[in-house]
Amino acid sequence: HGRPVLITGAMEDVENFPPCANFRDLEYLRRRCGERPVRLKASPLADEAGRNYFVADPEPLTDFQSYLKMLQNVEETGETVPYYLAKIMLDDWLPELREDIEVAPRSPYKKYAGCFGPMKHGVHMYYGGGNNATAIHFDPSENLLLVIEGRKTFMIFPPTDSECLYPAGEPSYANSSVMPFMNPEEMPPEAAERWPLYKYARPLLVELEAGDVFYLPIFWWHCVAGGNSRNMILNWWCELHPRKKHAFDGSEGARGLLAWIDPDFLKEDIPEAEPGPPQRSDP
Repeated sequence: HGRPVLITGAMEDVENFPPCANFRDLEYLRRRCGERPVRLKASPLADEAGRNYFVADPEPLTDFQSYLKMLQNVEETGETVPYYLAKIMLDDWLPELREDIEVAPRSPYKKYAGCFGPMKHGVHMYYGGGNNATAIHFDPSENLLLVIEGRKTFMIFPPTDSECLYPAGEPSYANSSVMPFMNPEEMPPEAAERWPLYKYARPLLVELEAGDVFYLPIFWWHCVAGGNSRNMILNWWCELHPRKKHAFDGSEGARGLLAWIDPDFLKEDIPEAEPGPPQRSDP
């Protein structure tokens, strides 16, 4: 039905999905693929709550074990990690971890694949050192994710809130210009003046912990923040299930209503309407 679903504790069975334990182990990650190069997001923008927003595309290139060392230093010193390993495709960057997922008896995608179309671009990983966050955006894919370690907070908005979120970023307009994690009912005066329609948005807060599986439907807006400590999620982006795909006929809405009112309507010999000119569709 295109509604988000949270399944708490869905993947706590380490025997069936060993990455739930192994991917939390820094030493295991070093041995498995520590010398692999990875790209990191840098130059975060901090908000008043201490969340660090990584909005730029990944740039710095380092080896995975150096990033793991940074995360370990955070736990020892309490300092903030100025980098974020985000949206990394395991097939391309850390194939050993993708292999671990594939050989596991069970994974979220194996368990729930029947609810989706084909997977797009393989498994992605998001791995932060704490208080890492992303701005409001939507994904043009069905989103299935698993929290491996730490906590994640999602603020989600249905696609019907799009006008309230002031889409930006041509040509996809998949990003919002609104400040993330802002309560529509408690907007600062300057924010209310800049985004007056945001007060009509009705976001939901979703709190995730290790072992939780979350389904976020295609085109749902969301911003995400990691907890105060190390946090990792695995993400499967998928195409729509074939049953959700529908070739819409512009006349079918009215015809369907009339058929509901009068079941004999569709039995009558009524000529189909001539196709009209192509309709403009917003991006």
